[in-house]
Amino acid sequence: MAIQEVCRVVSVDNLSQ
Repeated sequence: MAIQEVCRVVSVDNLSQ
């Protein structure tokens, strides 16, 4: 499980919103 990858995806999702 890559926590860093998930964190990055969440960050991008947050910026998108």
